[in-house]
Amino acid sequence: MGQIRERKNKEKDYFVFFFILYINALLIVDGFRMIFGEVLITTGIQYVIYVSVALFCYHQMIFENRFKLDISIFILAALLLGAFLFSYIINPVVAQGFGYMISFTLLRSIPGFYLCFSLNNKERIKNVIEKQSNLKLLWIVYAIYGSYYITMHTQAWSQYSMPFGYNLVIPACLFFYYFTQERNIINIGGLVLLIGIITLRGSRGALICCLMASMIIYIFCKGEERSIKRILRIFIIFCAIIVISLNIENVGAILSKIMPSSRTISLLANNFSFDSGRSSIRRVYLDAIQSNPFVFRGVLADRTIGGNGVLLSNYPHHLCIEIIYQFGIVIGSILLFTILFCIVRGCKNAFNINDKYIYVSLAILLATGFLKLFFSSSYLVSIEFFMLMGLLVRLKRLQSSNDYTE
Repeated sequence: MGQIRERKNKEKDYFVFFFILYINALLIVDGFRMIFGEVLITTGIQYVIYVSVALFCYHQMIFENRFKLDISIFILAALLLGAFLFSYIINPVVAQGFGYMISFTLLRSIPGFYLCFSLNNKERIKNVIEKQSNLKLLWIVYAIYGSYYITMHTQAWSQYSMPFGYNLVIPACLFFYYFTQERNIINIGGLVLLIGIITLRGSRGALICCLMASMIIYIFCKGEERSIKRILRIFIIFCAIIVISLNIENVGAILSKIMPSSRTISLLANNFSFDSGRSSIRRVYLDAIQSNPFVFRGVLADRTIGGNGVLLSNYPHHLCIEIIYQFGIVIGSILLFTILFCIVRGCKNAFNINDKYIYVSLAILLATGFLKLFFSSSYLVSIEFFMLMGLLVRLKRLQSSNDYTE
């Protein structure tokens, strides 16, 4: 019995380790990039991390589950690989990106889905959230050094880095959660520092993701009661949003005196609607959809616009436009409705479970794996999107708090 218990404890420790490694991988890899600057070293470290996590996940799926893979894993793999195959038949040009996409799917998308799908009990998800507090110093050092690095290596106006800002979103949200649970100097200082650096050196999208996730955490994680206090918090936040929105330029003007070199604050004070040319990019895709709304163009087809037979890095920067352009308005609308339905159902199930660790996980992944996709990145290369899908499937299995046990 003792050996069995020890083996199970080791499996729990391995799972938590690889989960934390996976969700912090982009931050870790970017830190090595800043320090060494060598593409070869950075790429090597990146593949070591993702291959290690993938091997762990596939080992768990196959050997620990005795080849009894969950149907959701089969469906995800079949949908992704089937979409690639059918896209190639329709539009052979997209095959230029299939090497990377298949690698991404096998090493990141499926493992990310599996890790969150495996959050099937309270102890496991609690460990994933709480043990990341051991990385507070790493997050702080990355934020400070990254801010310095950007000023030294960027000559553009209002020095900032979009990837750097997004890499800090999850740490900032976790700092906020830790702050709601224990108001000590480390949590307060870390939270203020990370939010300040995201504002100073990150993008508006990263800041919006932080604010959305933090609002959900604040509403639902200050105790798990269902009372008038929770309604009052929602009302206060709603009023604050209205007041700030009506005085957005004045708020920006005040903050610009504190952070004069912040691109986010500068745009907030002068032209917050400026979208870095995204509206013109989206217009191209919307015109194409309008001219042929029912055409299935294929996965990665949005990367072929203007390429003359060559795959480019273009994409719409908007989840709805990207999916409808790729799959056509009929199939695309069905996919978008399915995603939205799963999110609504997942939120309902999370409310039934009423556990702070579920709320924190769902809030962070909704911000980084869904909201973010409406102004940056693509669902095809977003590990948080697949993690969110995995969590939503798991929440469907946990019908009530009675199923969510230690």
